[in-house]
Amino acid sequence: MKKHIEKSDFGTSHRLKDHIYKDQHIGITSGSKKRRRILSQSIIDRYYYRKLISQRQYDVAIYIYNLYHKSQKRVTGSIEPRVDGSSVNSGENQYIAFSDYIKIMKHFDRETFNIIQWIVIEGLTASEVDNSIYNKKRKTMLRLKSALDNLADHLRIK
Repeated sequence: MKKHIEKSDFGTSHRLKDHIYKDQHIGITSGSKKRRRILSQSIIDRYYYRKLISQRQYDVAIYIYNLYHKSQKRVTGSIEPRVDGSSVNSGENQYIAFSDYIKIMKHFDRETFNIIQWIVIEGLTASEVDNSIYNKKRKTMLRLKSALDNLADHLRIK
């Protein structure tokens, strides 16, 4: 009996490490090729893996992304009383993270802030921003790199 050989490329195991993925058929017919779609990857991850941004730019983007999303976590109330007051509760941590994010971002002009917000935080692609904001003039990727470099300089990330 002839063994079925899959003609699809699912990427390397190193590439798929620590990601949530889903296998999808490319065509609508039975037996069509499949592709593996990574669901837990951000646009910044894709830009880094494609070598469109440097390690330093990637690190600062992940830092600001994590700081922002730490400030946006839902806080659920606890009915347990806090007796000693030695630790900061999660609601206070949320406000501290948001305050840190605002302190960092207020040092930048509106355009730099918007580029970081749109791409790093909201996950838009550079081409989506080019099409909707810059009238299809391919400027966003250069502005993103510049914004991330400025942010890295400000945060003294080497």
